[in-house]
Amino acid sequence: MFRKSSEKRISLQAEIILKAMTSNAKYAYEFDVTEGLIQQDIIGSDGINYTKIAGLTSPFSYDEYVDICYGPKINCSMLMGTKVEKVICQYLIDSYKSGKSRIEINFFSPITNEYIRTLYFLFEDEQNNHIMAFVVGRAIK
Repeated sequence: MFRKSSEKRISLQAEIILKAMTSNAKYAYEFDVTEGLIQQDIIGSDGINYTKIAGLTSPFSYDEYVDICYGPKINCSMLMGTKVEKVICQYLIDSYKSGKSRIEINFFSPITNEYIRTLYFLFEDEQNNHIMAFVVGRAIK
């Protein structure tokens, strides 16, 4: 009885935390960094399908998506002060292995014509030991 009650409370707390993390987000998605694959389309809170704009179909390579976003097709650009040119899987893996579980980048998106702050929350999947990322993007006001 105690275990079910405890599991239910933890599940409710996780749901509350997830809602808080994604409130007012432009987009939020999760992917397997170790495999480098995003399993589902990235659809923004405003209905924009970023996957389709990039010309991809699910599942798709995260690194390919980043290359398209920062390439001539979409032409996103990192803001001054950002320490990395592109956040690719190897960068995320290296960051996680060096002890970083949260990475923040800021860029300009020509798709929405606004500045976006993207947070990557990195964690290890206990079932397969893969590094996972939960990604949340918000407009910078």
